[in-house]
Amino acid sequence: MDGTDFSCIHVPVPKEKECHINITREVFQAWLKDQEFVRVLEEADVDVSNKFELFNILDVDMGGELSVEELLNGLMGLRGDVSKGDVVSILLRVRDILQRVERMEQKMSKGA
Repeated sequence: MDGTDFSCIHVPVPKEKECHINITREVFQAWLKDQEFVRVLEEADVDVSNKFELFNILDVDMGGELSVEELLNGLMGLRGDVSKGDVVSILLRVRDILQRVERMEQKMSKGA
């Protein structure tokens, strides 16, 4: 790779283009057993040394399924150093929690 840091890239999905396909843990684990899928991840500089932990890292909302947006943004964030996975996972989960708190605050302020 050329050393370009793509970790800050967020891939928004326009509402009209939203894909409501969710990827289960079982499907993702099957993908990880596919040598071609793993090769693509490696070529994209995604650390696969602990590939069976990837689902937990990518499942930002901890819902047990990956949305297309979670998958794309998570894999983009995982490009680079080995230790980046834990940091990206925490960052994405914190962002999700903040969004949930903001929505709760908005609902509470409308009801008050």
